[in-house]
Amino acid sequence: MREARASERADGNPSDAEAGEDAKAVAQAFRRLTKNWPGFGGMPKDRAERAFLDLTPAERAEAERKHAGWLALLKSQRKSHTPGPESYFKNRLWQDVAEPEEAAAPQVVSAKPFGPDWSAARMVWLLRGPKGPAPTLTRIEQALIDKGEWSREELLADKLKTRGWPDVNAMHERAEARQPISISAELAALDGMMEPVPVGSAMFEAWRALHERRGWPWIPDPGSLPVVWFPTGGPAQLGLFEDAMAAARGG
Repeated sequence: MREARASERADGNPSDAEAGEDAKAVAQAFRRLTKNWPGFGGMPKDRAERAFLDLTPAERAEAERKHAGWLALLKSQRKSHTPGPESYFKNRLWQDVAEPEEAAAPQVVSAKPFGPDWSAARMVWLLRGPKGPAPTLTRIEQALIDKGEWSREELLADKLKTRGWPDVNAMHERAEARQPISISAELAALDGMMEPVPVGSAMFEAWRALHERRGWPWIPDPGSLPVVWFPTGGPAQLGLFEDAMAAARGG
């Protein structure tokens, strides 16, 4: 955009850019808005540029903010022709479009290690299954298997525990340093499905056994804590927690 156009309006008065706006920012906004305009490539830009400069700063911002919604509106109306930028700016066509809705920021909760909300999030992540590619063996590990020092199943299971659940492994590392983690309010709301389990009790060992059977990483040392939290009813009633988990995600 030529500097003269950014500093002088058609009526000879100073433009908004000269009156306080950043002329470079205005020029960038025009290019950004018209860069991929349907049917505008290679067309003269002077008239559209002038119509853009004639808008107030608030109108320019609104024109850009609603542009995607305006194109979507034309598509929904099965319009065969997209008006050019000059018409869009001069006739303020964006005013036919409602303000785009802002996505609500997800609520985040700080969960302390081994607490009910921390444990609920941990169980959800475990139940969702491992992430990423299946673990593979290195040449050294294969050599150990060939020598009979390790079994293939043991090595792969150990790798899956340390790499298959990155969210869980990360929260375990923070728990060892007694640091909380941030979880969504949706996950925290499942804390009502948890119960305290005394460390070292028969129920505690039942949960450890379930982790071993499923190949899940076990919780880090809880230190002096007398209880940790697991889904109510023990491993035999884990289905109740899974039902609540599914309901929280809309099924």
